[in-house]
Amino acid sequence: HSDRLKFQHTPMFIIESNEYNKMREETNKTANVSYYYNYDNSDTINCKTFFIDDLDGETIKNIPPNPLREEYEFTGWYKEKECLNKWDFENDIIPSKIYDEDGNYIYKETILYAGWERVCI
Repeated sequence: HSDRLKFQHTPMFIIESNEYNKMREETNKTANVSYYYNYDNSDTINCKTFFIDDLDGETIKNIPPNPLREEYEFTGWYKEKECLNKWDFENDIIPSKIYDEDGNYIYKETILYAGWERVCI
């Protein structure tokens, strides 16, 4: 049994959070949409692999592939870690970017969490 997850297809970016932080520092670029694997035995969700994107007041067009997890069925992407409200890729919109009076981007991240249901084998 393993909690290691695999994507069925290659998304735009799959990186570890420490690699992402290094990329942000080196390129001064940020992504404002993150997808967390969100499995229940992980208290340190930020160190898990995730898919990232950068959007501005629009729906998500590049829907990430469904992750795989042994002994679990993926139930969708949710707006909160507790998986109460599914993200609607056709209607939910990433907020428009906001800038301060000097033109500096005020960072706001949208996080979507993977939902899981245990499968009896």
